[in-house]
Amino acid sequence: MRHDLKEEKRKDITKVNILVTFDTNGTLITCGTFEDGYCEVLDINDITNSIYYESYILLGPRQDEKSVAFIADRYLLVGKKDDDAKAQDTVYSVVTLWNTLQSQPGDIFSKIAEGLYAIIESTVRDVEFIDGFQRVSPSESYLFLNTKTDYERKVLVLRMNSSKEKKRDIIRSLQAATIQCCSDKVHPVLVASTVIPLANDVIWAGVFSAQKDLENSVLALYNISNVQGRVNGFCPTGDRPCGFELVLDEKFTPGCPTVLYKSDDEQAVFPKMHFDPVDFKHIYIALKNQKPEILSLEPKKVSFHGRNNILLRGRNLESVIKIRIQGNLDCVSKEFPVFNRSSDTLRFHIPPSATKGTVKVSVVTPDDRCHGNSIITYSSQPSCTGIQPNVTWSSGGRKIHVQGSNMELVESVTVLPSNKVLKTQYDTSSGDVWFYSHSYDGSGLFRLLLNVHNSVVDCVDYLSYNRDPEFTEFTTLQVANDLQVNIQKKADMLNLSMNEVTVMGVQGDQQYQCILEKIESSAIICKIKGKPGAVPVVDSLTITVGNYVLGMSSANFDSDIKDFIVGNSKLFALTNHRLHQMRHDLKEEKRKDITKVNILVPFDTNGTLITCGTFKDGYCEVLDINDITNSIYYESNILLGPRQDEKSLAFIADRYLLVGKKDDDAKAQDTVYSVVTLWNTLQSQPGDIFSKIAEESYAIIQSTVRDVEFVNGFQRVSSSESYLFLNAKTDYKRKVLVLRMNSSKEKKRDIIKSLQAATIRCCSDKVHPVLVASTVIPSANGIIWAGVFSAQKDSENSALALYNISNVQGRVKGFCPIGDRPCGFELVLDEKFTPGCPTVLYKSDNERAVFPKMHFDPVDFKHIYIALKNQKPEILSLEPKKVSFHGRNNILLRGRNLESVTKIRIQGNLDCISKESPVFDRSSDTLRFHIPPSATKGTVKVCVVTPDDRCHGNSIITYSSQPSCTGIQPNVTWSSGGRKIHVQGSNMELVESVTVLPSNKDAWFHSHSYDGSGLFRLLLNVQNSFVDCVDDFSYNRDPEFTEFTTLQVANDLQVNIQKKADMLNLSMNEVTVMGVQGDQQYQCILEKIESYVIICTIKGEPGAVPVVDSLTITVGNYVLGMSSAKYLFCLSSQNITGHEPEIFSLEPNKASFHGRNNVLLRGRDLENVTKIRIQGNPNCISKE
Repeated sequence: MRHDLKEEKRKDITKVNILVTFDTNGTLITCGTFEDGYCEVLDINDITNSIYYESYILLGPRQDEKSVAFIADRYLLVGKKDDDAKAQDTVYSVVTLWNTLQSQPGDIFSKIAEGLYAIIESTVRDVEFIDGFQRVSPSESYLFLNTKTDYERKVLVLRMNSSKEKKRDIIRSLQAATIQCCSDKVHPVLVASTVIPLANDVIWAGVFSAQKDLENSVLALYNISNVQGRVNGFCPTGDRPCGFELVLDEKFTPGCPTVLYKSDDEQAVFPKMHFDPVDFKHIYIALKNQKPEILSLEPKKVSFHGRNNILLRGRNLESVIKIRIQGNLDCVSKEFPVFNRSSDTLRFHIPPSATKGTVKVSVVTPDDRCHGNSIITYSSQPSCTGIQPNVTWSSGGRKIHVQGSNMELVESVTVLPSNKVLKTQYDTSSGDVWFYSHSYDGSGLFRLLLNVHNSVVDCVDYLSYNRDPEFTEFTTLQVANDLQVNIQKKADMLNLSMNEVTVMGVQGDQQYQCILEKIESSAIICKIKGKPGAVPVVDSLTITVGNYVLGMSSANFDSDIKDFIVGNSKLFALTNHRLHQMRHDLKEEKRKDITKVNILVPFDTNGTLITCGTFKDGYCEVLDINDITNSIYYESNILLGPRQDEKSLAFIADRYLLVGKKDDDAKAQDTVYSVVTLWNTLQSQPGDIFSKIAEESYAIIQSTVRDVEFVNGFQRVSSSESYLFLNAKTDYKRKVLVLRMNSSKEKKRDIIKSLQAATIRCCSDKVHPVLVASTVIPSANGIIWAGVFSAQKDSENSALALYNISNVQGRVKGFCPIGDRPCGFELVLDEKFTPGCPTVLYKSDNERAVFPKMHFDPVDFKHIYIALKNQKPEILSLEPKKVSFHGRNNILLRGRNLESVTKIRIQGNLDCISKESPVFDRSSDTLRFHIPPSATKGTVKVCVVTPDDRCHGNSIITYSSQPSCTGIQPNVTWSSGGRKIHVQGSNMELVESVTVLPSNKDAWFHSHSYDGSGLFRLLLNVQNSFVDCVDDFSYNRDPEFTEFTTLQVANDLQVNIQKKADMLNLSMNEVTVMGVQGDQQYQCILEKIESYVIICTIKGEPGAVPVVDSLTITVGNYVLGMSSAKYLFCLSSQNITGHEPEIFSLEPNKASFHGRNNVLLRGRDLENVTKIRIQGNPNCISKE
């Protein structure tokens, strides 16, 4: 075989006791006892090719004794007990060196060595060789053996220098020592061993036992690099006395005295372990057959309805083929198949029982022998007495305890009307079962059904859903060395407990646990532990309540963001009264009280932030860009920005501050207005800091248009060009302009005179003459610019378009450097800029308020910052939250403010690149998407993406293994179909539907109709794959009811319905009986179903006993009418009940005006429905 255990060749061979690879010679040496002994040399690459054969020679043991054989440099070393010893002998041959080549002195398979034999002798007859190996560098041979005398057992190691030329010299190089194990208990028997490859030392691992039967085995490691000395009783042949003992060197103790493994149970271990000699990554060990053992059963108590998926834990279960169950009063035992079997676990189903009591469970092997003996108890049904707590929050994840008796029998709960089936856990201390509440978008009361095998128990209490807890803000307070965190919350009815809330403080990449101290109706108080001189600081919190996770930032702005700007390493946000310094991940670092600011510009190359405003007739202040609380320069009575609350722009143009704004100082008679000014930024520049003088003039661009509105501007670094974008309005026209200047010129005046301009128009389908927001998109060659345009100033019907503005040339009327007359001229050819990519990439048909700034992160250009008013989308729930690794279509996401969501982003924990999926069926509170396949199992984070490419929300979807089908219950149905079929197995929540073969019908839980009988296969459909079910599904004829009789019992009417015996085993919840008298119908309450009869009762009142002349019996899709005159009539499947179709519910019952696909209608008698008719209130004509 290869090292991966793939077989290549095989050869018939018998009675072999020596099997040695001679790799350097390309041969395999085999020896045995056949015909008084033989040896054969085979081709190591083709064992069917025999190279040499010699008979009547015995190298290995004569009996079935343990022995060791391996190549010692170029000889075959064999260690074995002396089979030829006589009773009077006192010295025995135990190790022999044999020739391996015909070229060696004495020919192949000779043990002669320079006139003597190459043998090691021993005065101990009872020896057992366990292992041996050849160390390549240096060439040393090691043997390990057990010795036994009348009074002692011990383990020995023998070492020889196999690099010597002569066999006799190799034998005479013998060194030996005793190996003792272990410190806690003597283990004088070596069971198995192997050498562990290392560069310098020889590390050897041995498995030791206290007795030969391997009880209490121990694994220990030893460094045997320097075996020195001799032990009594072992010597080269001819040495007398045979062996001498050096007490100092004799006893080898473990090189690593720690016992790495200790097994207190009986284990039969084959005495060989081998490392793969090529890469040393694999170890080969053969184990003898093990007997199965049962350690535990979970559960050990079931209801008399039986239980599926009993978990059996044990040892050596690989060979178990079935389970045998024997009741105390049963004459014949029952047997059941096993599934999900491994070496230490398996599962099986235990059937129903007619009586309560205990049964014995054992496992059966292929030889039909029973092993182990465990007990399972049949008990009464559970009863539910209450739910605690009986209220939960919308996102779910609250631990709900169900109280009552025999609760350990409950397998799961079904929550109605959501029909969610939730797994339960049994609490041995309280006797309750508990489950985690599921997510539900809304509020209301829910019933609980306890699922016990194929039956249910109704719970007396209700579970109510409230909104998720609402946390509004938090504050921090230093208390000694700790940080107290006070979280404000809205009052609710949830009555949160301390173990349901987790709070983590976050500062940068550091997280701190906040230990809860108190939960009140409107506040949560927790504390983060600190150290002397190291009080923690946090800028945000993560609050977890079940499945609800909320992130809160201490950067709770006191009002709307008025302005924000992005620098190379910081982001600065301005509110009415405060300036916030944040990192690019929006974690706040510093804040500064500030007022009436209208210019906010980072000067990264200077390490400063320039702020200007209207406070006290105008001012400018230069701040440290890394600490805005540090003021570097302040100047008052200077106005750079607008006097009124008008839009303006400001940015660094190479080394000057460029400001574009409407002229506030213009007089009524003026015809030319100042709109762009270049200001100094350094005291070293001519005219000092904050001067607009430029070579005896002003560095100003003028305009003949007074009504201008600057929207955006930027400095292009590579070519040092400045771009400005503005709206211009006259009495008759609106237009969008772009201005460009060469800001690399030395003099401010030259920069102003380099002005070029053009008009930008958008868009082909509809004129949008107002620019709302814009940003530049990084590109290696051109300058790609994105603008958001609107038809009106209020941003209604906005459109996003891209432009290449690399070559702005010419002028537009009304804009010129100061002093130019006439002010501006127009080149028609170059004036109208059309989109470089004319396709409108985004167009929103709903009104949207857009903050007039978009910024790319200037470091890596991976993020774009855009501020939107009163929008932030939220994820409330995902259905389903668990999918197979094949993915899943039509995931339902519920949330808020979802109108602007463009796609879904999916990020795995180990994925470097996130995946994105488009959305469909989108409304304000729901949308759907497909989640793609995954190569691995585990959880992924799901967030919704808005047009600014920001992610919102954070929910989890779990990729799981494929479902596995273990059975079908019941596995028989009737011809007309409609029986509720349970498909059992693991990960069944991933199943979307089932396909019934060979009819190829799709169904879910209820069987379809089939005209005939026979066996059917089931395929579980999971996304684009399917899983075959292990069980078959059979169809029988419809149940046959022959006649009925009635009997008055007190005020009631008992109805006895005769039926033919069948294999359907009908249950009470599958049959409905209605009594009919004229137009009057009565429900007949079922009391008993037996093989030949169904008994039910129609309730009456004193003096008013019901009378019926016919019955309607419904079994799934099969409906039978019976009259008292014994006439039968069958209602066809096209008109099962004779009733008109009824509508119970629509899901969803709210849709956007775009419509909705796959609306679900639930009702009764819908088989004949051919179409849907929709009638609007003002519509004259309905739609179908």
